[in-house]
Order: sequence, then structure tokens, then C-alpha cells
Amino acid sequence: MTVRDIMTENPIYIEVNQTIQEALDLLYESNIRPLPVVERGELRGILSDRDLKTYTFPTRATVDHAEEALERLQEPVASVMSGAPLSVNAEAEIPEVIELMLDQKIGAVPVTRAGGWELIGIVSYVDVLKAARELF
Repeated sequence: MTVRDIMTENPIYIEVNQTIQEALDLLYESNIRPLPVVERGELRGILSDRDLKTYTFPTRATVDHAEEALERLQEPVASVMSGAPLSVNAEAEIPEVIELMLDQKIGAVPVTRAGGWELIGIVSYVDVLKAARELF
């Protein structure tokens, strides 16, 4: 069984030049966690809840005006995403993906076209568990 058999095709993603506010809205509306970041269809990074936790949002103590906080949310996603993302191609075997998720402590991996960075899917631990359920 390969990643192609269980991945979610055409995943929700965001472009590198879109804002942090747009990313937060998309994550909330879609109820997803890792959000692939692309530039002209090619994977450039990933935005995870972990990235957002480490992003320092302004607090009342550090912001004189609410406008400053709103301006901060208008920064591009590229300023907070994790670059050089891990990815697998659609022909990767499921045990390989499981090992990658366990080693890196991640819940999802973007799927790119073999030999390039074109985003074609995403495989999550939920996809893996659904496939495993069918085996038992």
C-alpha cells in the first residue's frame, strides 16, 4: 500500500504571500491543523499549530494601540511558517510515512509529485489509522 492509496488529494493550502490572519481564518474554518504553504503550486513550507504557538502575538503590555496588533496579523505567512518542509511522494510506502511521522513527531506530511515540489496531497495520522482499521 502506498501513500497514493490513503492520502487526501487537493489539500487545503495557503500561498506564501497571504497573511497570518488569512491563515488563522482558514485553519479555523476548515478545522485542519497543518496547512501547506505554496508558491505557484509548489510546496515552500508548512504552517502548524506549533508555529503559531511560538509566534509572539502582541500583548497589551507591548502594544500601545490595537492597530499595531492588527498590523502584525497582516504579515505574510512566510514570516512564521516552517520552511524546508518534509514531504513524501505518492509512491512512498505507508511504513515509511509512519516512521517519518514518529521520528519527527508530526501528524501530517505533504505529498509532492515525484521529482519536484508540486503539492498534490497530504497524508495524516488519521489517514494512516483509517487504512490500518481496514486491516483488522
